Amino acid sequence: MAEKNCLLTQQYFSMIKNKEDKNEKHDTEVAQLLREAKTKAERSEENANTQVRNLQTKLDDMAKRALEAEDALKD
Repeated sequence: MAEKNCLLTQQYFSMIKNKEDKNEKHDTEVAQLLREAKTKAERSEENANTQVRNLQTKLDDMAKRALEAEDALKD
């Protein structure tokens, strides 16, 4: 009877250990996914900022050309 109780106890603790291992693996996977998502978001933000700067440069250039054309028409 004592051996059976010991075996059941070992099985119980083994089940707990397996559950903890699965939780740890899951936590690791979640952390990895979060890191990847953060990296992707940062890269997307950098790309968006670059596009904004490029568009601002184009807008400034077009505004300058429009003012030059307006001045040329006045002459």
